[in-house]
This record gives sequence, structure tokens and C-alpha cells, in this order.
Amino acid sequence: MNQVSGEGRCDTLRIVATRTTLAVGDSATLTARLRDASNRPVTCIGNNPASWSSSAPAVVRAEQNGLVRALTPGRATIIARDGARSASLSLTVQAVP
Repeated sequence: MNQVSGEGRCDTLRIVATRTTLAVGDSATLTARLRDASNRPVTCIGNNPASWSSSAPAVVRAEQNGLVRALTPGRATIIARDGARSASLSLTVQAVP
């Protein structure tokens, strides 16, 4: 278990996104946030930045800094991993009219 600043433990990882639907050619930056059991934000000592991946890299490309790029219409699940914790977020990519 990681130590945390303040009280609580690093229990869950959540992905924060300003939008979950993108148009082809759009990009967005996602953020991975650690939470304790009471859903309060915590900062873990010795915590590494999350790694990012996409279930459909031909639809949405995920970069290691949390940037996602919409490439083709479809759906993709973006996964953030931080040690044993992971979180996912579904993104939809729409065609540009």
C-alpha cells in the first residue's frame, strides 16, 4: 500500500474528462485522479504517473501524458493504470459532417 499525504489510502483511480464524444481530428486531455474510500482526492507518496492505453487504437490513440486523439468514427475504451489500480472511460468518435 502506498502512503498518502493527509488521511486515507489510495483506494481507487478515476479518469476525469471534460467530454466523452469527440469528432474525427479532435483531441482531449484526460486526467487520472486517485481517491480514498470516501471518494476524497489523495496524493500518494511514491506514486507513478498513470499509463494510458486504448482498446481501439485505430479509433482513438492514447498517449502517455493522457492526451487522446480521435482518428476514425467508432467507440474505444481508454484505460488508465497506476500500479494495481485501473480505471476506464468510454469515448465515442463521430464523423465530421
